[in-house]
Amino acid sequence: MSKLIDKFIVAAASGVIAFSAITPASATTWLITEVLTVGNDGGFGASSFHDARGHVMSGSKIGDITGNIINGTAFGTYNDVTGALDLTATVTQGSNTFQMNAASAGGFMFNGTGWLASNNTLDVTFTDDLDMPDTVPSILAGTVSEIGFMQGDVCCSGGINNGNPNSFTQPGGDADERWITLWGANSFNLATGQYDYQTESTLGMDVRIRLERGITTTEVSTPAVTAIFALGLMGLAYTRRRKTV
Repeated sequence: MSKLIDKFIVAAASGVIAFSAITPASATTWLITEVLTVGNDGGFGASSFHDARGHVMSGSKIGDITGNIINGTAFGTYNDVTGALDLTATVTQGSNTFQMNAASAGGFMFNGTGWLASNNTLDVTFTDDLDMPDTVPSILAGTVSEIGFMQGDVCCSGGINNGNPNSFTQPGGDADERWITLWGANSFNLATGQYDYQTESTLGMDVRIRLERGITTTEVSTPAVTAIFALGLMGLAYTRRRKTV
């Protein structure tokens, strides 16, 4: 009976160790170094906000999105395991220039071929009012505008990956460079993946950003305490065996 208990303890410890040894994910935090604009965006058009009413893909421009790395400091990050995206960029609307911040609410995950793996959203805030077209009220500074992005949504032609959003791609031979291309609009139903652009959706967002490889970390699949518990079980089995010899 004692030997049976010992075998059970060893088996349990081995199982715990095997479980804790599941290969952890290697996560890269990519640094956003540039918002790609006309002339270097590979056929996508321009990084901008536009009036999305009446048409999913196009409309009159509301403001430009621009930005480059400043003094060696990136102005945003993307984690390719958690999907967390955070972007701070400049918005120009006529003579008014101010900042915006766009942060992922659920995490942008891309599949093995670089396409958006599921519907997702960005929470966008501005440091100044964004004047909207016609009689639509302006978006006030500090107000969160949720922009939705549809899985598998495509547009445009030419350029890297045919200019198609929503994607995460390597544009050339440099393994340390990636581009994220996104097209979306507000009034988005995350569950159905549909825009209510006929009656409500007004603010569309076209953006392509350049990223460089930053810090690579290891996402541990199980806490270290699991391994410690397993070693404890092994020690218990060893102690029991010594006592029974």
